[in-house]
Amino acid sequence: MSPDQPDVAESAPQPGPADSRAAANEDEAADNWFTTSEDDELQRRQKSPQTKFGPHPDQARHVVRLFQCPQCSAPYKHAISLPCGRSICKTCLPETFIRTSVSYPALPYRQEGFRCPFSECGQVHASDDCSSDVILNKVAWLVHTEMNRGKVNALRLKLSTRIGIQAAQSLMTSPQLIPGSRLVATWTLAAHKQLPFKADALFYDEPASREKADECDSRVLGTLQKTMRVEMDCQICYGLLYDPLTTECGHTFCRACLLCVFTKPRRCPVCRRELGVDPLLKPGVCPSNERIVGITQTFWKDELDGRKESAALESAATQHPLLIPLLVCSLSFPSMPMFLHIYESRYRLMIERVLQGDQTFGMVLPRQQEPIREDDFYQMGILLQIIEVHYYADGRSMIETVGLYRFRILSYTQRDGYYVGNAQRMDDVGLQQEEAMEAAEVGYDASDSAAGTHGDGDLVENQGQSSAEAPFWTSWSQFGAELPETVEDLNTMTTQSLMRGPG
Repeated sequence: MSPDQPDVAESAPQPGPADSRAAANEDEAADNWFTTSEDDELQRRQKSPQTKFGPHPDQARHVVRLFQCPQCSAPYKHAISLPCGRSICKTCLPETFIRTSVSYPALPYRQEGFRCPFSECGQVHASDDCSSDVILNKVAWLVHTEMNRGKVNALRLKLSTRIGIQAAQSLMTSPQLIPGSRLVATWTLAAHKQLPFKADALFYDEPASREKADECDSRVLGTLQKTMRVEMDCQICYGLLYDPLTTECGHTFCRACLLCVFTKPRRCPVCRRELGVDPLLKPGVCPSNERIVGITQTFWKDELDGRKESAALESAATQHPLLIPLLVCSLSFPSMPMFLHIYESRYRLMIERVLQGDQTFGMVLPRQQEPIREDDFYQMGILLQIIEVHYYADGRSMIETVGLYRFRILSYTQRDGYYVGNAQRMDDVGLQQEEAMEAAEVGYDASDSAAGTHGDGDLVENQGQSSAEAPFWTSWSQFGAELPETVEDLNTMTTQSLMRGPG
C-alpha cells in the first residue's frame, strides 16, 4: 500500500457483484477494518496529532481515573469544585452545619459549611464557595458519550478484556472478563462502582486481540482529545488553560489571566459574581484545579509545555516594581470614587501622559510637618484609574477616578516637577482567608459546631449562656494563670473577651 493510498479502514467497499456484497457479513467487515500493515499503521500514527501527543491505550487506568470521583469511585456526575482544588460529586458532599466562628460578613449564605472530606485538606469550606464545575461537567459528559460509543464498537468487534483489580494494601482480585477493549472495560468497571479510585487495573488480554483493542482505544482517545479541547480554553486569553483556577462560581481561568482582569470589587469575568478569593491568587491560598490540571497534562502535554514557556517569559518580563506617577494630594480607598481638580502645570503634564497610557496613576497623602522635607508624603498610597475627564478653557481639568488597590512606595524620583515611584502592590486578604484566620484566632473547632448543630439544642444554649456569664479570663487557662500576663496574650484575645472585662 502506497503512502498516498488511504487506509483500508477508511476506504469504501470495492465494487463487485451484487451477490458477493450480499454475502459479506458484519464480522468480516469488522475484521477488514483493521487490515493495515505495520508500516501504514506507524505512518498513520505519526501523521495524527491525537495519537502522537495524546494518551496511549496503555494509560487506560490513568485516563479513567481522571474522570472518577475520589469519594464514590464512580464517574463524575454533577461535579462540584472545592476551594482546596479538588472535585467530588454533588451527592458526595458531607453534611453541612452552621459555622459559629463567622462574624464577618455574617450573612446567612456564608454561615453554612462543611469539613472537607479529603484528609489532605481537612479545612472547613463554606457551602457558598462550592459550585458546579462548569468545564469538568462538560468534559465528563463528553467522555461518557464517547465511552458508550466505543463500547458499541467494541461489542461489534467482539472484543473483551480480562482485568484484575489491585487495591492498595490488599490482595489482587480474581481477573474477570469484561466486554470491550482496555479503556472501555475499565470505564465499565468504574461506572458500576467496582473499581476503587486508588486501585490499579492489571490487564490479561490475548496478543491476538491486543492490536484490535489498541486501535479501538486509540480512536476513542483521539476523538476525546479533539472534542474536549474545545472546552479547555480560558475565556480570557482563549488559549489552553495553564495553571487553571476555578472560582467559587464554577468557572475556570488561567491564574495569570484572572489576576490581570481583577478589579475592585473582584468579579468573575463570565457571570460577574463577586468573588471572595485572595486578591493576589497566591497558589498556597487558591490552589489550582487538580482534575483539570491532570486532564490537560494527559491529553495536550505538548501544547501545555508551550504555554508554560510563554508564561515563564511573560512572568520574567513583569517581575519588576510598578513605575507609576504620583499625585501628592489626598487620601482614598479601593473602589472609592474621587473627583480631582487639576490646575498645577506639573500635574497637567502628568495627567496628559497618563491618558496616553493605561490611565492609572498613584495618589499619596502629604505629611503635615514643619519644615517640609523632600519626601513630604506617606509611603502608602492608592492607585487611581481615570474614568472621565472634563477640560476647562484655561487648561484646567476635572477628572473622575476610582480607587483600584493600595501600594507601597519602594523608591521614587522626580520627573518634570512631579514624583514617579517604584511601587509594590498591597492587597488585603480574601474573604475565605479572613474567615479562616478568625476561626484560628478564637480557637474554633468545627467538630464542636457540627455536634452543636445536630445535637441537643438545650446543651448549646447552656454552653452559650455559661460562656457569656463567665469571666473573660476563663477561656484563656492555657496561659497557666488566671489573667493574661504578656502583651502577646492580650493580642490573641478576642474583642468580646476584652470588652466583657473581669466583672
